[in-house]
Amino acid sequence: MDEGFPFSFGIKDPLAAAYAPLKNVSTNKKLDSIKNAIIKEKQLKRKVNILLIDDLYESGTTLNETVNVLKTDNNVDEVYVLVMTKTGRR
Repeated sequence: MDEGFPFSFGIKDPLAAAYAPLKNVSTNKKLDSIKNAIIKEKQLKRKVNILLIDDLYESGTTLNETVNVLKTDNNVDEVYVLVMTKTGRR
């Protein structure tokens, strides 16, 4: 059985990503930054449900993009998200 996650975070420029955090950035700019940065590497061989766990929910941009990428696989039935905390409105 092949182990491992079926996707990865394929950041084009790791140094730029490390020095350009997306906190306090507009949702549109976050969407532009994260688009095509999450890459699905494998097709799943059987139907699965997936639980994504995140520490912080601000705009949902990263989670939404991750779910969209995962749902391209016909064997992904449901994707559930558990978030530990949400940022407050300013």
